[in-house]
Amino acid sequence: MAHFDHSLSGLEAIITGGTDGIGRETVKALALKGASVTFLGRDKAKGDAVINACRAAGAHSVRFFPCDLSRQGSIHSVADTILKFVPKIDILVNNAG
Repeated sequence: MAHFDHSLSGLEAIITGGTDGIGRETVKALALKGASVTFLGRDKAKGDAVINACRAAGAHSVRFFPCDLSRQGSIHSVADTILKFVPKIDILVNNAG
């Protein structure tokens, strides 16, 4: 596997399905490379665990918003909230499901 050596400092990433598996590891990898990562998932406790794992590894610019992507109202609500914190989106990972 190729090694990615570039900094992502100053970039904003949004990741859906970021509390388990590939999504969780993507959150950690992007945050450790310097991106400011906002991630979504249904389970707040799992989201908090991902944030704690990122911080323990040295990545601090990580935000979690609970969201059930099967509910349109939840999507609209979290989108409005995220737009208050995230000025732009440089990286989008659609991993939910």
